[in-house]
Amino acid sequence: IAGFALQTQSPMVIVVSGSMEPTLYRGDVVVLHGISPNDVKAPMVQWDGALQNKPLSEIATLVQGDAQSQFNVKAIEFKNGQTVPITTNGDIIVYHSPLRQQQIIHRVVAKISASDGVFLLTKGDNARTNKTLDADCGAIVQQYYPGSDVSYLQPEKPCITPYPINASSIDGASLARIPWIGYVKLLLFDDIPKLLTGKSAGV
Repeated sequence: IAGFALQTQSPMVIVVSGSMEPTLYRGDVVVLHGISPNDVKAPMVQWDGALQNKPLSEIATLVQGDAQSQFNVKAIEFKNGQTVPITTNGDIIVYHSPLRQQQIIHRVVAKISASDGVFLLTKGDNARTNKTLDADCGAIVQQYYPGSDVSYLQPEKPCITPYPINASSIDGASLARIPWIGYVKLLLFDDIPKLLTGKSAGV
């Protein structure tokens, strides 16, 4: 019923890490609502050409801030001459990471209108743990498991999502935060199993 009312298949998610502190904390429940690509709030960039499956390194470079700044990356310089400063003014969204095989809840720091749709660049608010953009992967190479035709994406450096996110594929945008009530689930299904086995059971 909540999913129907909020127009999303994921009306609520539990925050499982500290990547969005101090905006969201581990154990918070975030209520989501469905949102159209054009309604996502973030600084807008116009891009001539297609962006689907195009690595960030091919479309922009990142301007580094100093160690004392709120964000370690202070701006995105697009190769068409447009520059977007990193702020906390964009919407918080949930999307699926193909590299991590899990939902990610991070803030949109840039919205790109391209010939094949609207794409989003995201980042966690926590400058200590999330020093750069989610899609700051460097070059992306398609590798194959030995003796198989099954492939996987191999980024040049650790990252969260290999490409800018197609806005039409996101699970929803943050509508409200309910503090801490999801921590019981994290304790039972993640923290305690991790203590007993040394592995996270996930959520």
